[in-house]
Amino acid sequence: MHWGFLLSLFGTIVRSLRFTRGMPLIGMGLGAIIASIEIPVSVLMAHLLLKEPVSFLQWIGVILIPFTVVLMNTKQRRLLIKRIEACNSLSQQQETTLPEPVPLKPCCIRPGFL
Repeated sequence: MHWGFLLSLFGTIVRSLRFTRGMPLIGMGLGAIIASIEIPVSVLMAHLLLKEPVSFLQWIGVILIPFTVVLMNTKQRRLLIKRIEACNSLSQQQETTLPEPVPLKPCCIRPGFL
């Protein structure tokens, strides 16, 4: 009976608290990938250790879960890189189109101004 308490404590409560605490440190993209691996690992361990039957369709679902999360994160990363490149090219264009500053002549400054 006490093993069930320890397994539930470390398997659900402590794991969830540590994962939530570490999420800001690793970022949302990597955190989503790590969280998506939990279900495939659980299914794989149930199949290997507990000899649970897993159908072909279930294996396809297990493979699609992390694949989809990784695909979404790489797609978002590519969009972010494109936005950064667009901003950089826009700022470079603005720098080249700005007129040169006109230097002040000494006669334009009033005496006693400085």
